[in-house]
Order: sequence, then structure tokens, then C-alpha cells
Amino acid sequence: MNTLSAVLAAYRRASGRDAALWEWRAPDQPPLMVAASDVLCAAATALPDSAHEDIAHWAGRRGWRAFPVGTNMLPAWLVIAPACAVRDGQEERPGNVQAEAVDVLLSELVPHVRRLLRERDGATHELAERYEEISLLYAIGELLGSGTSVEAAAFTVLRELAQTVGAARGALMLHDPVREVLVPAALLGITPSEMTVVSVRDERLLAVRAFTTGETCVEDGGAPSRIGAPLLGADGGPVLAVPIRRISSAGTVALGAVLLAGRAGDAPFSAGDRKLVTAIASQVGTT
Repeated sequence: MNTLSAVLAAYRRASGRDAALWEWRAPDQPPLMVAASDVLCAAATALPDSAHEDIAHWAGRRGWRAFPVGTNMLPAWLVIAPACAVRDGQEERPGNVQAEAVDVLLSELVPHVRRLLRERDGATHELAERYEEISLLYAIGELLGSGTSVEAAAFTVLRELAQTVGAARGALMLHDPVREVLVPAALLGITPSEMTVVSVRDERLLAVRAFTTGETCVEDGGAPSRIGAPLLGADGGPVLAVPIRRISSAGTVALGAVLLAGRAGDAPFSAGDRKLVTAIASQVGTT
């Protein structure tokens, strides 16, 4: 039993009435029951298939009550039946004359419970993400701190980083100061024969822009992604490029860039993704 169902079950015990919470997730889908006071009340409080029917009128014709408890983005209704489910051949009816006041109280309570649950779920998800990021930072720090060169650790760094942010393709490019090019030290989702060295003067490329400016560069998709990263962004999805730099008392030296692409559903890279990749790139730059 979920938290909302527990609230509705407590309402049932207090009032003698069944209640169910229904949500419409999308206009072209039937409503979804997300909580109920009792497993037997679902059929009795089932909503119509059409999202365009007036719920209050629909419920009133059946002797039920319907309270809107959702938002414009996520419509939801608390539907309260006039009696509990049939038990032992007899229908249990409410005997409390203050039932209407209790219904109103429940309709005002449910939105607060839903909001708190969303905040809890969001905090739990964020905590899980932060745990993954901290674990990654620790693992990469140990790897680079063991004396392993950037070139030797490049693929491990790229693979772990791509997995954490959900990228299917990536490249870790290092600067060759003699030839003034960026050379792929590690590739993910791309065959080595496809990826070639690129001139640091070709400012059309996302990797070059990140390398020369020292700033995180992002293309959200479409033609800019294909031009900025012809291989990584060939499908027109978002591409992220983060510079690798060594900062010391002697000054700042540009070492290369990390590129990531290929997120499921072409999801954009969030601010958190950018911060994580930047933090890892900074660790790489200290070795």
C-alpha cells in the first residue's frame, strides 16, 4: 500500500466511505488510479475514458463527489463514493452527518500529501545521483592519484563518465602542441578509424571551442550538433564538450577536451551533468 492509499484507507475507517485518486498522465491515454481506500472500490469509482468530460457533473449523476486536486499540467480528481464496497453481501453506508466536511478536509489534504511525496521522491533521486557522482569522483581520483598517466586512464575515465551521465558516445581528446591538433586518446561508441585528429584552428568544432576558450560548450541538437561534432552529433542529438586544463601557480595550460553525446531520447545535458563532467576534467588536468 502506497502512502496516498494509506491516507485514503484512514479516511475510510473514519468516515465509512470509499475514495480513490485518479490522474490523467496524457490526453490520449485512459485515466490511471494511483491510490484507493480499498482494493474493491476501484471499479466503483472508475472515471470516464474522455479527458474532456466534466468530472464534477459525471460524478454527481452517479451520486458520487469529485474534487479536483491536480494541476493544469497533471489533472487529478479525488472521487468519493456514497458507500463502501459490499462486504458479506451487505453494503456498508456512512452514518456520519458531517461526511461532507470530512470530504472537503480530505480534498484539501491530498494535494499537500502529493506535493510532499513528489518532493521526497525528487530528493531521493537527487541523493542517488549525488552518490553516483561522489563515487565516480572518488574512483577517478584514486585512479589518477596512483600515478597512472592521462593517456593510460583515458578510456576508463571516459567510460565511467559517460555511464554516469547516460551518454552512449564520447571522446577524450588531448592536445599535441607540436602539430597543434587534438588527438583522440579514448573513444566510446565510435571506431578509431572514424575519428581523426582535428586542428585547434577549426573553431567550427565543439572540442576546439572548449579547448581554446576554456569554457563548457553545448549544442542542444540539430544542425549545430552535426557541424560541431560530425561523428558524435551525427544523429542531431545534444553534444557536450568540456575543456581539460591544468591550473597551477605557473599559469593555465590547455590539455584537451572531453565530448559526450548519445543520450537516450536526445535528453539535454543538465546543469548537474555539466558540473560533474567539469569536475572530472579538472581532476584529469591535475595529473
